[in-house]
Amino acid sequence: MRNETDGLAPAAPQRKLTPANENPWYVLMTLFGEQTEGLSRTLKRELHEKNRRAWNAWAGQALTAQEKVEAAKTCEIDVAELDAWRELEPDIRRRFHERFLPLGKGIASHLLMPDPYEDLSLEETFFGEGVYCKSFVFPMALVAVDTQVERQFNLLKSWFKRPLDLALEVNGGVYFSEAIFASDVNFALDVTGYSYFNKAKFERGVWFHVGTFKKMARFEKAQLSGVANFSENCFEGGVSFSGSRFRDYCYFDGSKFPLSEMGVVDFSDCVFEKPVRFGGAKFQGGYPILIGAMLHERSYFSAQADCWPALTQSEAIDQSDCEVAKASCATIRHVLAKQGLPEDEHFFFRREMHFAGRIGPIWQRLPYLLFGWFSEYGYSIARPFWWLFAIWLFGTFVIAEHFVAETAKPLLGSDDWTAMALSFSNLFPVFGFGRAYFGAEFLQALPQHLKVLSGVQTVASLPLLFFLGLGLRQRFRLR
Repeated sequence: MRNETDGLAPAAPQRKLTPANENPWYVLMTLFGEQTEGLSRTLKRELHEKNRRAWNAWAGQALTAQEKVEAAKTCEIDVAELDAWRELEPDIRRRFHERFLPLGKGIASHLLMPDPYEDLSLEETFFGEGVYCKSFVFPMALVAVDTQVERQFNLLKSWFKRPLDLALEVNGGVYFSEAIFASDVNFALDVTGYSYFNKAKFERGVWFHVGTFKKMARFEKAQLSGVANFSENCFEGGVSFSGSRFRDYCYFDGSKFPLSEMGVVDFSDCVFEKPVRFGGAKFQGGYPILIGAMLHERSYFSAQADCWPALTQSEAIDQSDCEVAKASCATIRHVLAKQGLPEDEHFFFRREMHFAGRIGPIWQRLPYLLFGWFSEYGYSIARPFWWLFAIWLFGTFVIAEHFVAETAKPLLGSDDWTAMALSFSNLFPVFGFGRAYFGAEFLQALPQHLKVLSGVQTVASLPLLFFLGLGLRQRFRLR
């Protein structure tokens, strides 16, 4: 008999990560000690300044004079800090020797000392105390793949000369505000805290690959000069690009913006110098804020119902949010109209009208509500047709019921077919069926209530015929 456990697959081996203190690059970054939780704010500041000066003095060896000036301006430090290697070299080597030699198994410290011209590797590393490298200068490429970070990954106001390749799981926040990236950047981030890229400058391409941002991700006033790809990311806590400038193509294809309490999607005052694509992007949490945004005329938004919030969700939001959604739909509609996409354009027009029907007092909203009820904002053929049919059928029943007991001579002999024809002619007075087939004497003989009914039918049919024409025009792309 086969053992019941034979068919069980072996458990997947757990990936073993190297402690950060065993990585020579991290030891050099924290030469004077790590930013542990127990330190006071003052001690943390002093410790960070010592670590920064040591790192930047070592990193300055790999920079030209012009690069040192640029880096110092970005990091808000004195250029002399990048020229201090000769002065600080003995102390830096001694401290590195004291911290790292026990881990080097007898290898000489000068052989273990990282080279500023080589790629900085933090791969498969666990940072239990986080990474705090504010205003650090990185003349080398930085690679951190399959890496886990606790607390924070902080490189505020840092300067990166060569490419970055970061695939991180961060149990805390990520901070790159006011940093400058002079080469291509690849991010694959799973972040539980807030993410800050405010005023960051990406001088080449930037790719965010299949990342998850549990809390708000902020890219306010960022400058993106190369291709920017944010496809397939999930911004669970919302995202803000307010005031940012995209100088090249930008992609958000397949990204998700789920519903959350603080999850706004803000592109207000953005400038897109080239097309931006939101193909298949899902805005479940609400419409993106596009107030003041300058969209390229070839930008693309998916006109699919499952990519946007259900219209029933608007019942739970206030008028100010409805106004933002209405403005966003109008902006997108205007862009799609320039591309000659009538179906996609009308998709956002219907939503624009829907939100217009949620703004203001009832007398202001009523025209939009009626427009939606009777014609789905000029899109439906069926709605105005069935409303016309209902009015015709009601008129037929009322007129036929009267003809049963009618004794007036001009109306004698009228039957159900006559009632159907009269009701039809009331709906389409422009064709002149009433004058051609019934005559003035017949119409004059109608009792007062049937004359009123005929007038009501005629008045009601006019907007419904107009709505029917709108639906046909939209369906067959007539202009």
